[in-house]
Amino acid sequence: MLSTFPDVAIALRIYLTLSINNCEGERSFSTVTRVKSHLRNNMGQERLAALSVLCIECDVVRELDCTELIDDFALFKCQRRDM
Repeated sequence: MLSTFPDVAIALRIYLTLSINNCEGERSFSTVTRVKSHLRNNMGQERLAALSVLCIECDVVRELDCTELIDDFALFKCQRRDM
């Protein structure tokens, strides 16, 4: 077989001596995953209490107008920045 296919024999020997390495030294994480992990790790007692109230009072939360809340928040932040 070596005399019939000498190039194939050489290619097989090279292939068998190569070290196959598919692992990476560091995992790649998406930015969203890192941000979520950061927020989970840094969630304080005040934020947990606020989220608990929102969960308990879910009927009231469903009736809120989100656009009005966002506009009020933006206006508040804008006025606070001007001071």
